[in-house]
Amino acid sequence: MKLFNDFKRFLAIPLVVSIIFFTCGSCSSDDEPTFNLVGTWTGTLIDEGIPINAELVFNSDSTGANSFQFEMFDQLFEETEIFSWTSTDTQFTLTYDSGQQVDIFDYSAIDQDTIIVEYIESEDGEEELITITMYRK
Repeated sequence: MKLFNDFKRFLAIPLVVSIIFFTCGSCSSDDEPTFNLVGTWTGTLIDEGIPINAELVFNSDSTGANSFQFEMFDQLFEETEIFSWTSTDTQFTLTYDSGQQVDIFDYSAIDQDTIIVEYIESEDGEEELITITMYRK
């Protein structure tokens, strides 16, 4: 019987250590996203019948740039803004260089190379939900 009790104690120690290791090892911060946005994402959205080519660049150092390009009246318009960014698995936040403007976007990952981005555009007191499918370049 003593041998059996010693054997149980011998097995119990590694079992307890393993449970503690796996329990604590599986703990992770909810703030850390599991989806990696780093890279260049492109897509096209339609605003008042005009196709707008959009490109978002998320750098690994939490900086980036967004560029928009569209043609109207046979003239090409382009705009690029520099930002810093943070993200979760459902949102990314862009803070522009001036620090005065912060935009929050909801997104859902379809796969590693496709996301659907949604945001609310407010103009003249009216809100419109904008949805764009973006692809990793």
